[in-house]
Amino acid sequence: MKRRRNAFTLVELLVVIGIIALLISMLLPALNKAREQAKRAACASNIRQIGQLWHMYANDHKGFFPDHGIGFGNWTLLTPDLREIFITKYKFQTGRIFYCATWNAGYYGEPDYLWNNPRTDTTPHTYTLGYSMYMSQGQVFGLSSTQQWNISLGNNLPPLVKNSDKRSAEIPLMFDETNLYGPPYYGTITYAFSTHYSRGPEPDGGNALFGDGHAEWRPFSNMINVVNYPNSFERFY
Repeated sequence: MKRRRNAFTLVELLVVIGIIALLISMLLPALNKAREQAKRAACASNIRQIGQLWHMYANDHKGFFPDHGIGFGNWTLLTPDLREIFITKYKFQTGRIFYCATWNAGYYGEPDYLWNNPRTDTTPHTYTLGYSMYMSQGQVFGLSSTQQWNISLGNNLPPLVKNSDKRSAEIPLMFDETNLYGPPYYGTITYAFSTHYSRGPEPDGGNALFGDGHAEWRPFSNMINVVNYPNSFERFY
């Protein structure tokens, strides 16, 4: 009478483990891609809500989008007066929509902390957001906002000032942080602090919100360089 075998041999176990490892290696890229797509979608949802906020503000201010004549408000710095309006009038209490799901909290700080604690190195104190705001700077140094913007950035893409601007479908109001840093701002040249940077030499891309309210994802190869101080500081949308 033959003895019944109740256990796997070592070789059989190793084969099973090898098959499982192979399946995991095949599935992980797909899972990571799906996770990244979900984060992009959440980020796009945030930025669309901000677009609604910007248009509500414009409707209450004779068509003018948020503007900072004191020189702040562009990029990621929000002034206390606008933050107070967003909280009290438009009920954006937590500020969570101002930070993408892939926000680099390890470098910049946690969203809840940043929304509730102003920077003390600016006058007035400002709040760091997770998206780049493409705002007019108003009457700075006695120049019009368009003149001041072009002088400060050296580009030919002045931001939208009013919701009636015919360029609204072409000009961004806000976009993901997609930046290159280098000396003197950072020790080496890197894109690593961009919102949608995973690995490799460049970011994956970014979401952009336009003046007509639509948002779109752009792969990095299709992005436009809106600030270009080569190998020092560059910003894209």
